[in-house]
Amino acid sequence: MRILSSLALLLSTTTSALDQALPSPSTSSDSLICHSSECYPRVFNPTPDFQLVHEDQQLPPGLHIRLNLQTGQREARLNIPLDKDGDDSNKGHDLAVVADITEETNEPNGETESRGSTKSMVEKSGQKPPAYSNHGRIMPPADEADSAVFRSSVALILSVSASPADEEHLRALEDLEELAHEMYYGVEIAKNTPLVRTLLRHAGNNADDEAIRALSILVLGSAVQNNPSALEKIQQGRPDMMDDVMRLLESGATTAKVQERLIFLLGHLVKGHGQRRRFVQLRGMERLLEMFDSENAGADGRDGVRRRCALFVTDTFLDEEMRTDPDEGETNVRRESGAQRVLSGEQTTKGNLKDWCKAFRISSDRLKKGESESLGARDRIDAALSFPACQM
Repeated sequence: MRILSSLALLLSTTTSALDQALPSPSTSSDSLICHSSECYPRVFNPTPDFQLVHEDQQLPPGLHIRLNLQTGQREARLNIPLDKDGDDSNKGHDLAVVADITEETNEPNGETESRGSTKSMVEKSGQKPPAYSNHGRIMPPADEADSAVFRSSVALILSVSASPADEEHLRALEDLEELAHEMYYGVEIAKNTPLVRTLLRHAGNNADDEAIRALSILVLGSAVQNNPSALEKIQQGRPDMMDDVMRLLESGATTAKVQERLIFLLGHLVKGHGQRRRFVQLRGMERLLEMFDSENAGADGRDGVRRRCALFVTDTFLDEEMRTDPDEGETNVRRESGAQRVLSGEQTTKGNLKDWCKAFRISSDRLKKGESESLGARDRIDAALSFPACQM
């Protein structure tokens, strides 16, 4: 009996010592990462809200990941919509969205498991991710000084009592044009329909100074340049924008400088949905061909207009003349270009690519004979003639 009691006591003591020596499952080094001041899970545990992702944490696939530009740290959450009105979690933050992780994930046991062999967090949640938009979220710039200049410039231009002849008005347009190159301010200008209407009115008012007219157009062109969100907004607020610009271009009182700015604006408007077709319907190709006429070479300010015309035609139409058909491997297949598709069915004699190529060749021949032409226009003409459509 005394022997059994001794054995029981020894087993109890040994078990107690082992319990103290072994870590509990919640603090296992396999599941936690501990530093001097904190511990956190080795594998990130996502929730519907964004949480900080530590540098040495492993991320499951299928998460919505972002980089907080204010702190420089990554944050992640489940990639699911939070409500019917969309995800407003990014409001008030300077953020850059980081692409979803699709590479293989290292499991804690050292084995590698591909994403295709496991369910992603989205699949487990049973909810669809929010619709993707290639425009992205454009956050306001942090510079309050620029915001103040933008607001005051817009207010002055829209002021009924403001005179376009004032130096202050000209300076406001210059400030607005400089800010328009930033995507945020470009969108702000484009969605402000009263501002767009006022700028177009200045552009078409022959009584206004040429600098005011040219700058008003430049503000609009800079706002939509390489800014798809701004282009979409300006079309929503003013669906007949292409018609407005073409009417201005038809005005006989329009100077060479104003024409240059109008063609610059056209070159970006035409990238909007359905706008290239509308441009052709409005006989835009014919009008530009008249302005490009070789007889204008060397005339007062006309070389700049000719260069803009050549740039517009090459960028909008000629660069689509040849492409690789994905069903034909590497074989170059002759296809109807975007321009020819748009022009199909149009009863036009001068506003087509054949006439444009002919005009480019005439200009090139005159240049070879030593006739005057600006270097910029000459380069554009040479570039146009290098496209297959003009080599047939």
